[in-house]
Amino acid sequence: MENNTVVIEILNFFNLADAELMGSMPDANGKPLGTATAKRVIEERAKISKEGFTTLEQVMKIKGLGEATIGMIVKRMTNAIKHPSMTKSRTLFTFAPQAPELKEYADRVVLEKLPSTAIDEKGNPIEETDQATYEVYYAPDVNKEQLFKRLEADANFRTTSLQRVFAIQARNNQFVATSVPNSSVYLREIFFANKFKMRYESAYQHTPFTFAATHPNAKVTVAIETDFYGNMGLLNFNAAQNRVSARTAPVGSPAILSDFFDISGIIGEPWNGAHPMFKNFTLMNFAQMNIPSGDPREFISADNAVSQPGSQNGLIGSNNNTESWRRENQLRYVEIVENVAIESMVNPSHSGSNRWFVNCLNYAGDINAISQSPNAAIPLGAKFDMYVFYGYWEERGNIACRVAFRSKQNNRFLGLKANTLGIYEDLSATHSSLNEYTSFYVENGWGGTVNNVNLKTSTGKYVMCWQNVMVADAVSPINNEQFKIVY
Repeated sequence: MENNTVVIEILNFFNLADAELMGSMPDANGKPLGTATAKRVIEERAKISKEGFTTLEQVMKIKGLGEATIGMIVKRMTNAIKHPSMTKSRTLFTFAPQAPELKEYADRVVLEKLPSTAIDEKGNPIEETDQATYEVYYAPDVNKEQLFKRLEADANFRTTSLQRVFAIQARNNQFVATSVPNSSVYLREIFFANKFKMRYESAYQHTPFTFAATHPNAKVTVAIETDFYGNMGLLNFNAAQNRVSARTAPVGSPAILSDFFDISGIIGEPWNGAHPMFKNFTLMNFAQMNIPSGDPREFISADNAVSQPGSQNGLIGSNNNTESWRRENQLRYVEIVENVAIESMVNPSHSGSNRWFVNCLNYAGDINAISQSPNAAIPLGAKFDMYVFYGYWEERGNIACRVAFRSKQNNRFLGLKANTLGIYEDLSATHSSLNEYTSFYVENGWGGTVNNVNLKTSTGKYVMCWQNVMVADAVSPINNEQFKIVY
């Protein structure tokens, strides 16, 4: 059975992607569709420019696609969604030596063991035997707080951590979009930004005396995982072409030496400042484990001169290993907090004990607030991925940051038109940078937690919930503008 959100995501891709990015999508045989097929898709969608493709059958009729290829894309993306009827927690739990059975939560909670992220001094993964880290999936009727207390009370519990997911933004405001398994790395609009996370992470692996004086910030070595429409892979440095590529590497598969990068900044340990102050990072190709002399590594650069649309060289070697401060070498970290809900905390127009959430019922148009009983599951229409510009959401403190919300139901970004919040085709598709319509300043709200916020537009108005309608109207934060980010 087709997952409706997967279908919408595929339709959005074929409605919005350019020829280069679309041509890199693998077909039923794992080979790129090619620019000829991509151009036929673009010609067909131009004929129905306003509404675009609305069914997969329309796409299948185009020469070069067909039922086999579209079916394979749907299958690949659907299979990538683990436990689709459950909610995935952002919090990871580590147990030693193993996780509890949780018989009282039979069929309602799943603990999924993650591969070890550690690597040895040669870059080989280390399979930890004394402890393991788990993802947590839970059914809609499970109380998350009670579940977490149960897990933390277990005798084998050791610690919790957050699974960080992020996008990479270049200083020209475009985002890194990789094509797995076809190795291309592009810079594209936020709509096509890949989600990244760390698959392997270890203390800096080069010998202690190497670069200690000139590179005191090089503290962490990582392998970065990416997902291109269900194709899992790792960023990889192609030395022959002096550029970053992306190779197929399913979860749990070993990394190779060229998959590793030395990283510093918000990820790793910056050589000056503190983590909450850092919003970006630098990457250096991981050349070899014990470097006899000199420094053969180089900073990875997103240089406008070679990274314009149409180029597959979104990230290249800079031929420079000393100037980390260069603009093109600074990559912005955009955290993606997945599956959040935006809850209206105070709304005088509503009564009773029900909770109210920003909800996207339709594919496009204005959105409203939906009432839910206190223990009811939050519907898909009220869930979003929150893009944080910039840095870690929990550590933003009083530093100004902005957020954008991408609907889990229709894959589009929330926008503001005539002071009304909604999903609007002309605002949420291919913006490469933040603007006054699709992003919101975050101000700390009342309640004492980082998730109690006010959302302010660039025109100085605050988003508020009033009589089921989401609008931006007030010029000072009052009760109606108090929201809680729930995840």
